[in-house]
Amino acid sequence: MMHVRKRTGRGGGGAWCGELATHSPEDERRAKALRRGSSRRKQLSQQTHQNAWSGERQSLVMDPSRGNAEDLYKRVMVVVDASQESKLALKWALSHVVQPMDVLTLLHVQPPVYPRLSYTPHGGSFFNAKAIEETRRKNEVAGWELANQFKTIAATCRPEVEVEIVVVEGDKGPTIVAQAKKLEVSILVIGQRKPSVFWRLLKKKTDSLAKYCINNSECLTLSVRKKSRRLGGYLINSQWQKNFWLLA
Repeated sequence: MMHVRKRTGRGGGGAWCGELATHSPEDERRAKALRRGSSRRKQLSQQTHQNAWSGERQSLVMDPSRGNAEDLYKRVMVVVDASQESKLALKWALSHVVQPMDVLTLLHVQPPVYPRLSYTPHGGSFFNAKAIEETRRKNEVAGWELANQFKTIAATCRPEVEVEIVVVEGDKGPTIVAQAKKLEVSILVIGQRKPSVFWRLLKKKTDSLAKYCINNSECLTLSVRKKSRRLGGYLINSQWQKNFWLLA
C-alpha cells in the first residue's frame, strides 16, 4: 500500500506536516516492535550494569598477560576492623569474590604506638620503653581477638575456604598496600563508610582510605558499601568503576 506524504517549506526544507492515516501490516509490526523495545530499555540497562562486575572479573581470568586461569584468585585479602563496614565487606567478598580453592587473608592494622615521655618527681623526663611495649602487646591481643571473630564468620559461611589472619602495626593506608604487595594478593576488598552529612553538605571530597588503596595498590582493589536500605544492593568502587551499583 502506498503512503503519500506532503512536505512544506522553501527549497525542499521544513518538516513533514501531513500523512495518510492508512497503515500497512508492516507498519503495525514496526510499531509493536518499537513499543516492545521501549519497555525493555530499563530492564536491559539494569542487566548491563549487573553484568559489568562479572565482565570485569571474567576479564581477569581471560587475560593471558596475567597467567593461566588456575594461577588466578590465589589470595583474597579483606581489611577488618571493628566497623560494620568491615563485616559487610567480608560477607560480600565471601559471596561474590572468594572461590573454593582461594586463600582468604584477614588483615587487621593496629595504629602505631609512638614513644611518650614520662616525667620524674624531680622534673626530669625519659621514654618509658616498658609502657610502649605493654601498649603494643595489649593492642596485638585485641587485634587478634577481633580478627578471629571475622575468621569465625568466614568459616561459617564458607567452610571450604582456607582463612589466615595477619595483624600488623602501622599507618593504615601504606601498611595495607605494603601487605598486599608482600603477600602477592590478587584481590583486595575494603569496606567503605558512607560520607557524613556534614561533608556532603559542604560538597567536600576527601581522600579516604579506600581511595588511597585503590590508587596505590598493585592488585585489583574494591571498596564496598551498602547502597541504601530502601534500594538495596552495593556500591562498588575500583580503579575502573566509580560508584557501580551492584544489585545482589
